Amino acid sequence: MLIYLSFIMAVGLYLCSMFLKRGRRVGVIVFATLFVLTTVGVTANYSHHWGMKKVTTTKSQRIYSAAGKNLPINLYQPVGTSGKDNVFIYKTTPHQGKTIHTQANELTYSQAKTSTTNTAYLTTTETRWRYQNGFYKFLFIGTGMQNKLVHRTNTLYYPKGYVRLTVKQANQLKKRMTNSNQATSAIKQQMTTYVQQKIAAANTRDPQKIKQISQQAQLEFQGQLIKKLLQ
Repeated sequence: MLIYLSFIMAVGLYLCSMFLKRGRRVGVIVFATLFVLTTVGVTANYSHHWGMKKVTTTKSQRIYSAAGKNLPINLYQPVGTSGKDNVFIYKTTPHQGKTIHTQANELTYSQAKTSTTNTAYLTTTETRWRYQNGFYKFLFIGTGMQNKLVHRTNTLYYPKGYVRLTVKQANQLKKRMTNSNQATSAIKQQMTTYVQQKIAAANTRDPQKIKQISQQAQLEFQGQLIKKLLQ
């Protein structure tokens, strides 16, 4: 509202100074004062976030490998040369055609960590400016400051066994898998043996735990196989 009032005061100041004969001085003083006050209010809201507060929200969602449903790959694309800024690429459904990536801007920090679960998920924490109450929200209608982003952190959690690869490495892997005979019965047998050994080492009869161990062991075996193909 102040941004519109500031414009109205500017118009009123112009009309008073140009066309008003009687009471010109009073009109100019009144409109000039109001123009300054409304402009200062808008400026304070923009530069010092007057009438606003920081609100932090966190949400999590399941994600899947962008390299394929059965490939335990944490796919990313480096941004710049520092090695600190990376864009991570993922899917939100197993059969999703188009991939999604984390935001690449100065207000966003993205990182990848190893989770203790057998599923990958993304946690996003955002801090945004919001008006303290309805009065300030009404006062600053039109300024575009509501929900302005302060900072965002994306943390992608991948199960143990996932291999972190750049887009370039993933393309190399795809070619080597196409040109190799890795998908043979011998490899499948090796994975079966690896899984059985992990289950035996756990020494448990709990079906749920056996399922979790089996899933984790398959991820680890596939991850080791991917690393060998890229050597």
